[in-house]
Amino acid sequence: MQDYFAAIGFVPDVEYTTDTVTSHMYGYYPVLNAKTGKVDTIEYEYDAKQDIQVPQITDLHYSGPPARKVNPQILNTMADNAKTDNDKSSSSKEEKPKYWKNPYDELYNLSEKINSSLREREKLEHRYQDMLEDHTKTYKDLSKNSAQEVASLRKQLALQEQMLSGRKGQMAKVANEKFEDSEGNLRSYASMGVTKYAWYDEATQTVQIDWKTLEGLSGSLDEDTGKAIEEYVSRLEEIRDQIQDTEDAIEDAKDQIIEVQRRGRQEYLDFEQQVYDAVVNQRQQEIDTLNEINSSIKTAADKTIKALQDEIQKERQERENEKAQEDLYDKEMRLAYLQRDTSGGNELEIQKLQEEIDNDQQSYYDRMVD
Repeated sequence: MQDYFAAIGFVPDVEYTTDTVTSHMYGYYPVLNAKTGKVDTIEYEYDAKQDIQVPQITDLHYSGPPARKVNPQILNTMADNAKTDNDKSSSSKEEKPKYWKNPYDELYNLSEKINSSLREREKLEHRYQDMLEDHTKTYKDLSKNSAQEVASLRKQLALQEQMLSGRKGQMAKVANEKFEDSEGNLRSYASMGVTKYAWYDEATQTVQIDWKTLEGLSGSLDEDTGKAIEEYVSRLEEIRDQIQDTEDAIEDAKDQIIEVQRRGRQEYLDFEQQVYDAVVNQRQQEIDTLNEINSSIKTAADKTIKALQDEIQKERQERENEKAQEDLYDKEMRLAYLQRDTSGGNELEIQKLQEEIDNDQQSYYDRMVD
């Protein structure tokens, strides 16, 4: 600056004042999603302030004619710089403040609880697999672990149902969420009138847009309203996807509860079979011993043997009936699962299962009558 004035024969008195310049920062940073294991991006936006020294000329002193001719370009540059400094100072004072936007989901804490519940369930499942390899574990140990798994799944189911209610609540009030326009003003989507161009159809779980009206407004709608419409539709789609994901998680939890319960019944049947085999072996040994008894007590031995054989036969018949009931139950569960699918792709299997169930029921009743 001094060189410019010296070139025209003046010496300036300069004082410096402190001014604050605000820079708007915007971008994304990566974060690991604890639920999916994938890397998501989170938007950030904030204002960074910096103090700068602004020179101000308080006085000019004439130092005599310049030693050389003044280049007109120098004078033009001085004028431009003075104008730019004035514009910057005016812009800094008139710029509206930018607002911080909370990047965290309203249901963040609930998501963390669900993630914790999922980890607990995985630990119990790993423990169960380890127990199967450990021959020192008993049916009681397996049954206790299965009961803990069911309790964990029921807790997870309750949390997911709470999450579903929360997501639907978010969808109901999304129109009241704020949009920041180009001038830094915060307005709700509803107050901007953009909610009439898109909506969520709960019956079909789809986002609908008034495409014909939007197409007619193309090229004539102001940029702020257009961006608000885009953000509103994106927000509807985001919450819709979250609702669908939560409903899928609820169905998965219900299916897993049924699976663990079925596994528990099978564990009991296997244990019962072991006990039954041990009893049969013991009784058979007793029969073999009685056959060696002296003929003098043959009549009494024959009666005892027949009673034991009848008992064994009865136990075998009861075992077969229990096995038939288990098979029938599995088919009924499979039929109920297939009937939940309304696409019609499983009609042949459903019809076949229904016929098998009818036949099995008739056979079971016939055996019970006999």
